[in-house]
Amino acid sequence: MRVLLIAVGADAPSTLADLWLLPADIPELVRLLSQHCEVLEGMCDAMFATGWTYVWAVKDGRFELWAHDGRVLEGDGTRILLRREKRAIAREDITAVAAWVSECWSCRQVRLLLRDGTHLTVAEQTHFVPSSNYMYDGLNLLVDSAWTIELAYPLARVLGVPYKDQTR
Repeated sequence: MRVLLIAVGADAPSTLADLWLLPADIPELVRLLSQHCEVLEGMCDAMFATGWTYVWAVKDGRFELWAHDGRVLEGDGTRILLRREKRAIAREDITAVAAWVSECWSCRQVRLLLRDGTHLTVAEQTHFVPSSNYMYDGLNLLVDSAWTIELAYPLARVLGVPYKDQTR
C-alpha cells in the first residue's frame, strides 16, 4: 500500500516520505510516529505514480483539507471554515456535498451545495486530456475522478448532510 507522510499545520504541507508498506505494518508506523507528533490518518488524491494535489483527514468529528499552499478548509458538524475565502458557512446553509464532473470530463470538483441554490467549489482539478486524447474513456475517468468521491463522502458525513454523486 502506498503511504504518504505529509506534515501539515500552520504552514504549507510538505511530503516527508513516500513509502510502500504492507497494510499490517501501518499501525506500528502510526504508533511510532505518535510518540513524536499528532498523527492524522487520512487520504489524498495521489494515484500509483502521481503526486498529490489535496490531502484530507477526519479526526474527532473534524474534517480538514489541505492543498500545497496550505489549509483549504476545516469543518465539524456545525460549520465549515474556508481559509482562502476567509469565510465561514453554517451547517444549516449546506444542503449536501457533491462530487462533480463536467460534461466534457475535463473538470472534477467537490462542491458544497448551498440552501440558496448555489454551490461553492472546495476542491478542483482540471485536465484537458479527456478532450485531446481519443483513447480516454470511462475507465480513465473513473480512476481520475475517484478522489472526488473519497473526499466528498467523509466531508458530508462530518457535516451530517447528504452526499450527492454528480459525476455522471
